[in-house]
Amino acid sequence: MKDRTDTHSSHVADQATDGNWLPDLFKAARVPENANLETIQVAMDNLANRVAPLTRQWWKWILLLQGITIFIPLAWFRRPLAVPLSWVAMATFLTVVIFVCVNWWLRWRGMQKTWARARLVAEVARSLNTTQVCPRPPAIEALAIAPSLHPLGQISRRTQDNHRSTDWRDVYLKNRIEDQWQYFHSRQETAEGQRKRLSRWGTLMLDISLAFAFAGIVVTLSPHAEAWKRIFGDLRFEVALGLAGVVAPLVLLLVQLLRGVQELNRRTARYAQQQEMLEKARERLAAAPTDQEAMTVVDDTERQLLAEVLEWYFHAETAEHFFVARDKEGRKIAPRLRTGSGYSNFLAKSLGITSLASLFLLRVILGRLPWIVASGAAALMWVAYHQPSDQATQDQLKLLARLADTSGNDWIPDPDKLTHGCVVIVHGLYGDIRSGIDTSKGWPKACGAKIQAAMGDKAPDVCVVDWHQAAQTARYNNLSVGVGASADEDILTDLSGVRSQAEEVGNQLAFRLAMMIMDQTNPTISKDRPLHLIGHSAGGFIVARVAMLLKKFNAAPSQLHVTILDTPAPTPEMFTTLPDLYPDGTIDFYISSVMGGRRETFQAANFSPKIHHKFVTPKIEAQEKNQNILDKIGNIWTEHRYSFEWYMETIDHPQSAPQEGFNRSPLLEFNQIEVAK
Repeated sequence: MKDRTDTHSSHVADQATDGNWLPDLFKAARVPENANLETIQVAMDNLANRVAPLTRQWWKWILLLQGITIFIPLAWFRRPLAVPLSWVAMATFLTVVIFVCVNWWLRWRGMQKTWARARLVAEVARSLNTTQVCPRPPAIEALAIAPSLHPLGQISRRTQDNHRSTDWRDVYLKNRIEDQWQYFHSRQETAEGQRKRLSRWGTLMLDISLAFAFAGIVVTLSPHAEAWKRIFGDLRFEVALGLAGVVAPLVLLLVQLLRGVQELNRRTARYAQQQEMLEKARERLAAAPTDQEAMTVVDDTERQLLAEVLEWYFHAETAEHFFVARDKEGRKIAPRLRTGSGYSNFLAKSLGITSLASLFLLRVILGRLPWIVASGAAALMWVAYHQPSDQATQDQLKLLARLADTSGNDWIPDPDKLTHGCVVIVHGLYGDIRSGIDTSKGWPKACGAKIQAAMGDKAPDVCVVDWHQAAQTARYNNLSVGVGASADEDILTDLSGVRSQAEEVGNQLAFRLAMMIMDQTNPTISKDRPLHLIGHSAGGFIVARVAMLLKKFNAAPSQLHVTILDTPAPTPEMFTTLPDLYPDGTIDFYISSVMGGRRETFQAANFSPKIHHKFVTPKIEAQEKNQNILDKIGNIWTEHRYSFEWYMETIDHPQSAPQEGFNRSPLLEFNQIEVAK
């Protein structure tokens, strides 16, 4: 069976439904009506060549691209090359993009039934055409297996009487057996030559790998190893050995893969088998005493010649499909060969695609976008999380955690109020205490004012921590994924970076408070007065870090109390380390949403028994449950804010939650304030 040169000039997509596919195939190949078998054979050969899934010549470049895709990322170890990082990143990205496109192109080309059907029709037409000289039509198995081929048998029967010949054996020997033998012989020689060249390359790569490996042993184990390495240049020497150690086995692997995909051993054996079969058929045909016995030889010969093309046909019919186009009603589209002229037709012929193929490529590209977007978002989120570890960022954060009073002005410690204790209140993500900010963001000022109003002349001094710039990680670090309610908000990078940012702010705040406590000449916060730290959401990370560091600095007041309000994903240091440092139940954790773990099974098992935690039921739960996804997200934020609203309610109305909320503050007991129960 003759293979044809793959021009990739056009691409016929598969018939999407089973049944009689021959008319559509004839239309795609532009077979005229009432065409004879020879015309059909030529047209099907041309069609099969245009839509062939791939050519073995292409595989050389495909595997080369695969090798480059593997090798290029080694440029990240760029010191000896002095290549800019942006070049390395761009080269890596481009090679991977090309590799992905090529692989999906191969999938597209490989899942075509049209090629296998056209090849089957061409070979059956060739068989029927060359056997028309015989006394009867041969028993071609393909006609029974593929009902769509029945019209070919009818065409052959209509025209056979005009082609019968008395010397039909000689004609069949020359036009079929000799022709096919020459074809298989030339293909066997070509396959053997390719196999021999690849074997030489494989042997060469083995020898190069061995040579460099032995050179490394000689140089490094020699007593003069250090001197020799200096001669070569330490880094260059190591890089040369490393690259050689990678490249040689990689090339060997690609050579072995090329031999595998080209199936050189199987093809060589198959060609030899077919030649042997044809030689025996020649002998049997010459020795057959009757035409009936001679036709038995013809039947066997045609069956074996068509065996491989039948195998290709069934492989394609049962191949995995990566793409199916449908119309608006959900029906599979039966595509047609692209026709036309001009520039669009030139592109179609150059690229070997149809409009359906374009749709396939578009879907492939769009299908990869989530991976690209997700990787970019993950990179920015990773940077946002680790950004506070940078020294320059730490230096800037020192200036961003401003201490303010309940009016929003800079906090000036009041010695009279400090005799009753001190309260430090910290907002979370998107919080802001500047003037004009709504209560949902500037709640620390309202909370501090309520504490002072409730305690009257026994009110403590209140310090509100304003870190709104650092609390918006995306805007602060100029890292935006583009998912947020406004230009100043980016939920992914904000959430991924706010914890590490808050912990660094906590480090800075702990140092400042420790200096105030330990300043013996002019102490601000006294160790023998209560210190109550209150933090909501990401502010919980800050107050937890402050409490831990004050203990480590030996600066923690004897009556230090920490209140954490619905901090999402609390770390082990919050629910284990912190309670171990303050084991007398002075750590409160109130949860009101799924962000903080409102369902008891979500978080309760993680809490140390030394910590006081409580689930407060937000009012939003009484509302209608059947909301869309945006409403549900909005409810989560409402529930999240409810924790500080509930806490302030315990200040205004202590009886609403006896023994909970602000009722647990050491400020009340220290100042002997009676709370209505």
